[in-house]
Amino acid sequence: MEQYRERKTEEKEETRLQKLLRYWEEFQKPENQRSFELFKRQLAKLLKRIVPKKFQAEGVLGFEDPAMTGMVFAGLASLMPFCGDSLNIAASFDEPVVELLLNVKGRVHIIWIASFVVRLLMDKNIRRLVKAYLKNR
Repeated sequence: MEQYRERKTEEKEETRLQKLLRYWEEFQKPENQRSFELFKRQLAKLLKRIVPKKFQAEGVLGFEDPAMTGMVFAGLASLMPFCGDSLNIAASFDEPVVELLLNVKGRVHIIWIASFVVRLLMDKNIRRLVKAYLKNR
């Protein structure tokens, strides 16, 4: 039974690798490079519009595994230059706890998201890639 599970796992990994290689080959085509540039530009515009104007987080955060708590706070520390004093979260290495107070202020209009999707779907190559992905899923 154990050999069967190992073989199935190896087959899944092989098919994942094959899919990844196939996607990489598609990505290398010049028309897909242009589509990716379009995607990056449109995503940057969308994110610029929907990023919160004000953000504040306070509280205590901890996990069962102290190593996990350390990794999460290492990631939070990398956000400190962007957040400044608006991120005030204490670590609890003793017990799992989540006590957070988030205050986010900004605007998200559905038309911005719809415009992003429509502009992407107007690109023939992106439509082709989406159809191929949905067909092979």
